[in-house]
Amino acid sequence: MPARNPFYKAKNRIEGFLSIADTLWQKVVARVDSNRATMNPGTLLNLSYLFSVKPIIVFEAWTKPEAMRSWLFKSPNNEILSIRPDLKGGGKFSILELHKNEKIDHCGEF
Repeated sequence: MPARNPFYKAKNRIEGFLSIADTLWQKVVARVDSNRATMNPGTLLNLSYLFSVKPIIVFEAWTKPEAMRSWLFKSPNNEILSIRPDLKGGGKFSILELHKNEKIDHCGEF
C-alpha cells in the first residue's frame, strides 16, 4: 500500500521537484534555441527544494537502490536494469535504463 511506504511522500515531493526542474530546463533550452546561442560545456544549473519530510527519507530516496528504482529515471516506457551507487566523495554511480531497446547509462561521480 503506497501510503505506508516511507518513501511514498518523499517520492511524490521529489517527482514534483524534478517536474519543476524539467520545466526550468526546457525554458533554458528554449531561450538558448531562440537566441541561436549554444550552451557552454560545463555550465551548471543549481536547484534546491525544501522537503517537508524527515531528512533520512529524502536521503534514502536518493541513495538506496530499491527506493531509487521506484522513481529515478522511471517512466511507463522504460525499465531500470541496474543501480550502482558508490556513496562516498569521488565515488561513481550508474543507473542503467532500458528504453525502446536502447540501454542508457546515467552515470557520474559524487
